[in-house]
Amino acid sequence: MPEPDPTVTNILVAGGVGAPPLYFLAQQMRSKGNGDCRVAVVNGARTRSLLVAVKEFESLGIDLSCTTDDGSHGVQGLVIDRLRELLFEVNNRASVYSCGPTPMLKAVSKVCLEENIPCQLSVETLMPCGLGVCMACVVKIRDEFSPEGYVYKRSCQDGPVFTANVIIWD
Repeated sequence: MPEPDPTVTNILVAGGVGAPPLYFLAQQMRSKGNGDCRVAVVNGARTRSLLVAVKEFESLGIDLSCTTDDGSHGVQGLVIDRLRELLFEVNNRASVYSCGPTPMLKAVSKVCLEENIPCQLSVETLMPCGLGVCMACVVKIRDEFSPEGYVYKRSCQDGPVFTANVIIWD
């Protein structure tokens, strides 16, 4: 992980089981940033019982927003709604990191590309072998040097983190 930029807000957008990896990222950012690094987390799930790592995020003393589809905890709505609000609040001076279900990652990617915000996505594809042999975890990635304009990268070997501007969401 590169050194966090203390001049921007690092927004971590978690959905469901995407929260634990982002908790560890937030923890790293706080320790590397020596307290100067601003970290905001948007943690979402369908309902309160499915929210993951809320207490852990709270223990870091960071700006935490929770959203649930049914309004049972935090704000009723989607993480993407809170992401848009945060980007507005920080005048788009942000970097975004996200992990969660594919539809959420696609929406986060779209917003960040529209607003020209740097964004890294940890894709949650099935990785049956985890060795790169079975090719079941491939992600379609832009490649200007390929005749087709894209290549397939193995999430288990080449990822799972990709920048939003290279993923092709079919």
